Amino acid sequence: MWKGPEEFFTYTKNQRNGIFLLVGLALAFFAVYRFWDFQKPSEILNQEEFEKMVAEWEEKKTRKKQKKFEEALFYFDPNTASTSELRKLGLETYQIKRINNFLKKGGGFTKPDDLLKIYGIDSNWVVSVIPFIRISDKNDNRKESEKIVFHSFNPNKIPKSELLAMGFSESQAKGIISFRKKVHPFKNEEDLYKVYSLDTQFVNSFISYLEFPDSHGVNQIEEVIKLDINQLDSNQIKNIHGFPEFLLERIYKYRISLGGFYELEQIGEVYGLDSLSIKKLESQIFVDQGFIVKMNLNEASFKELVNHPYLTFEQVKSIVNFRQKIRLFESVDELNQLELINDSLFTKIANYLEVGKTK
Repeated sequence: MWKGPEEFFTYTKNQRNGIFLLVGLALAFFAVYRFWDFQKPSEILNQEEFEKMVAEWEEKKTRKKQKKFEEALFYFDPNTASTSELRKLGLETYQIKRINNFLKKGGGFTKPDDLLKIYGIDSNWVVSVIPFIRISDKNDNRKESEKIVFHSFNPNKIPKSELLAMGFSESQAKGIISFRKKVHPFKNEEDLYKVYSLDTQFVNSFISYLEFPDSHGVNQIEEVIKLDINQLDSNQIKNIHGFPEFLLERIYKYRISLGGFYELEQIGEVYGLDSLSIKKLESQIFVDQGFIVKMNLNEASFKELVNHPYLTFEQVKSIVNFRQKIRLFESVDELNQLELINDSLFTKIANYLEVGKTK
């Protein structure tokens, strides 16, 4: 029978310690029971919300990295920049080596986007540094008053002296002679784009003067058969004449990211193609809208939508919010009611969307 608090002091030291331990354990169990939430989480992060969080994180990370890169940029001439300068601009050792090899073989950069001719150089990097490129006029040995006067010629037989007389620079003439001797004779117009010292714009200016006589001495005449740009795979697109492979690959990749072209004018959105190039393309290709790959507006994931070239992160966010918080879209036309989707964007993106059930 409990005789009061004084009885506690009659216990041995071990007995008192045991009592303290039991009281401590009792308090601990009470605290766990009182404050620990044994219920299941009320909200479970679904796949779409997870993708949204990942996309936001990736965008933030990319912006931070891009900002750091842009802050480190400085003005430079790719013809004279040192290895250390190119490394500071973000290029890898193998990329710098290819630029140096290009220059050693007689090549030269006459305009900023000539850097795209170097295999392995990221086009996004080139776009970022273009505003900082300053190419000195000293890199072109021709006098400013000297005019280029082209005439018909066979690139496999024309001597260097005649190329110089037409207005080709020393490095350009040397590049043509070196290619046909060390690589292989020119087989067609496309081979001229592979010459290191010739940029795309310059080749476009004289390509109509080229002659490739056959074994009978008569110029080859090929019937031009138009190709459906929306059906060509990565190899078939190389059958388009008059363009370097890297440009054709860029057109193909852009078509894939869009889901297909609905009009030829869209090709003008591909970086590196000028109005002359597009006009030349139109004579070889056509567009069949029946092969456009469309996304289901109500079922496409956040990631699928944000990867489309025409949609920004914020615009996709407004689309997803509408179908989550209000209702699913009943027609593609309803997209035009969203604040961030203007008429110009809607006209373009509507070609790639549908609300019907996926087949």
